[in-house]
Amino acid sequence: MKRILSTQMTMFLQDMEYPCDRDDLLREAKAEGLSTADRKLLEHLESRLFSSRWDIRRALATSSTASARQTRNQQNASPAGREVVSV
Repeated sequence: MKRILSTQMTMFLQDMEYPCDRDDLLREAKAEGLSTADRKLLEHLESRLFSSRWDIRRALATSSTASARQTRNQQNASPAGREVVSV
């Protein structure tokens, strides 16, 4: 799944100093006034060191794929809370 980032997020990642970790990103995002929605995206990143904005974009795309998969699994759950599996 391809994630399209807001212009504000794109500019933020462009101006960020690298390497940085998730805590650095969240602190700077708050200081820069990044939107709540964009900050929530950053909160879902794993806690590790990021070497570049492309590294972060890749991590965001991976996390969005996992989130979409989890949402699909929840939507496919049966009323009894069991997952429905197509064969």
